[in-house]
Amino acid sequence: MSYRNTLISIRASLLANERAIRACEADAPSVAARRHLARARALHNAAMDMVTAALAAPYDIIDPPPAARGTAAQGMAR
Repeated sequence: MSYRNTLISIRASLLANERAIRACEADAPSVAARRHLARARALHNAAMDMVTAALAAPYDIIDPPPAARGTAAQGMAR
């Protein structure tokens, strides 16, 4: 599976998690449960932001274009 396909799969899982969080929020019986759901929502949003940014990148982080590879190698040699 390619890096991009992995990101798409992760995004699909995150969307399913978002639906589950929303369903739990509707039935949250206590303040503690709502607090835990708020934390889960914050973590979910951070993960979704990272996946969205990675998918928007013009190249895969794992396999950058040749110019970027050369620049990194030159930076390491200094």
